[in-house]
Amino acid sequence: MAKQESATGGAVRYKLRDRPKVKSSIPYRDFFTSICPTSDGNAWLCCWDTYIVKLINKKGEVIQTIHHESPVEDISLDPTTGRLWFCCRAERTICELSSSFSPVTRFTTEGWARSLCVTREGRVLVGTQGKPIGRECKQEGYEIAMYSTDGRVLRTTIVEKSKAGYVRSILECDVTGNIAVVSISDSRHVIVYSPTLQPLFHYRGEGIQVQKSVTPGDFSPWTLVYDSKGNIVIADNGRRTIELISGAGKYIKTLHTNKDFQGPVGMQEGDVLWSGLEVKTSTREIKLFKYYSK
Repeated sequence: MAKQESATGGAVRYKLRDRPKVKSSIPYRDFFTSICPTSDGNAWLCCWDTYIVKLINKKGEVIQTIHHESPVEDISLDPTTGRLWFCCRAERTICELSSSFSPVTRFTTEGWARSLCVTREGRVLVGTQGKPIGRECKQEGYEIAMYSTDGRVLRTTIVEKSKAGYVRSILECDVTGNIAVVSISDSRHVIVYSPTLQPLFHYRGEGIQVQKSVTPGDFSPWTLVYDSKGNIVIADNGRRTIELISGAGKYIKTLHTNKDFQGPVGMQEGDVLWSGLEVKTSTREIKLFKYYSK
């Protein structure tokens, strides 16, 4: 039984499999950059800067297609209602799908919206890229903003003051309420914040067990998710791996190593990890992993 220190300082006990169990492999040829599994075993997918969001079933069949007037950047499921939210970078809009699957604009952000997370408390976390000057994007600094669902700004925090970059992925932990992001500027790394957006730690791949030919500078996180134990699963595009770290920023295990491109990750209830993979050149699929034995 593994024992790890949680982000709150207490011990979290769980048992990891020696190797994750592949529950299923879903053929899916299209490239996507975000994945949100639903409670009924389907998943929403989007590819940044495109006008379409798709819902697929367990066979990879498209069962719902949403067309929007502006390019969609990122998606998030409301954990309370199950409805899909998405952000549009160019228009700086945050939208929700109605019960009839029609997009409804909920509010507009100050910065260019690059990543999105709807929390259980009814808050909307937005990771940004600079601030607009006309139709251009000012590349000096970027931030995280916490909104109410009707667009009131509750909190903000600056990720970088002067560097060009953006927040690529943002998720809240159901266990601690902490907020993890992938920050992309001159390098890629993970930052974890408290529920009030106070920075707790930076993670740059410390402790990862790698082959001699791989250097720490290759750590290149793309997307991340929290699991039910408060641990963080990171899709590392540099090493083509899926990494597991604790909520306190300690390396636990490399869950999977892929031969080719490592795509985004999403988490279904019951700690079922969905991951997009390129298994060989131009051949893509989605695998569903279970990495806890209990």
